Amino acid sequence: MQSVGVNEENIVLTKTLEMQARKTVSNIETIKHLYDLFNQRKWQEIANLCTEDIEVLNPKNGEQFQVKKSTELPQRIAAIAHKHPGITEKILYIQESGNLVYVQFLTKGQSKNGTHWEQLAWNIFTVDTGKITKVATYSNLP
Repeated sequence: MQSVGVNEENIVLTKTLEMQARKTVSNIETIKHLYDLFNQRKWQEIANLCTEDIEVLNPKNGEQFQVKKSTELPQRIAAIAHKHPGITEKILYIQESGNLVYVQFLTKGQSKNGTHWEQLAWNIFTVDTGKITKVATYSNLP
């Protein structure tokens, strides 16, 4: 009986240590890492920062959040990069409030026809236990 208690204590201690390890990375650090990964073209690593199901709001796709699978993200992001060669994103402003992270960023890219463009946009991320669960994008799309 005593060994069962020790095993239960070990499980609780392990889970506590895992939670503390996740808390050592701030929500802002998580989001900054996401933008770094985007600029490095590490699509799968971006997906690994997200929960299995992530809620996404992009005004060009409607006014409601859509649930996407994180396993779909690498292909979706790669398609954007293919459509806009050399696309980069630079954080201009970042602020955290609870589990929300507000990011103003500048996206620069090139269209397939060679036209260079820039776009200012905002993302609002929800981050829970080190994972991105939700993102809303706001921009002035043509």
